[in-house]
Amino acid sequence: MEILKQPFEGEPETREVSTADGQTEYHIAVKELTPLRARVADVADVLVGLYVTGLIIALLLNDPHQDWAALVTAALFFGLYWRARPGLRDSFRKKTKLRLNAEHIAVWQSGGWVCFDRKLPHRFGILQHDYAPMEKLKYEFERQKAAMKRKVLFRKPYYGDSFIVCLEYLGQRQDLVTVYGRKEASAVVARLQACDEIIESRLRQGRGAAIDPADQWGHQPGDLETFTSSIPH
Repeated sequence: MEILKQPFEGEPETREVSTADGQTEYHIAVKELTPLRARVADVADVLVGLYVTGLIIALLLNDPHQDWAALVTAALFFGLYWRARPGLRDSFRKKTKLRLNAEHIAVWQSGGWVCFDRKLPHRFGILQHDYAPMEKLKYEFERQKAAMKRKVLFRKPYYGDSFIVCLEYLGQRQDLVTVYGRKEASAVVARLQACDEIIESRLRQGRGAAIDPADQWGHQPGDLETFTSSIPH
């Protein structure tokens, strides 16, 4: 059995829509953790875990006979907590909206769209977070202090594992999204590049990445105008 993978499956959520003038536009919703939100999510996970553990201990201590009902209830509490952990973490994700069309690359920032001319030289990429070197120096200093006291210290890096998805626009850096995790940041860049390539291929009449056979042919005299419906992926 063959399964055909759709070009915009998975994260980030991407929709191809048609504008009023019949042009194709891509709406991308990036929902990822930032370094600060990742830290808060980890703290929340620990606190909720401690709370559930306290409930389970209190339940067992209040049941001197240790009957099956108490054990089943404790197991149920633990199971619900374990199932809810991914959703708890997802609730801290930040949503950033981006749009690409033949004219502009736009990102929603501070309550408004910040637009860049797509026709000018540009490319997408990722950079390690600007605070990563300082975080590394701080953690190394704390580790050395702990070693002098014959202690072992481990600190989870947050900025060190965070990356900035940026647009290189006429040689200048324009930050678009801050993402915790290299894999997640790479997925955002890959999606932006894919949308950009498809738009370019349609503008250049087949030169570039095409996802529809019609994209490889230019408009001919007498052609009927076609419109792409809004398709969520």
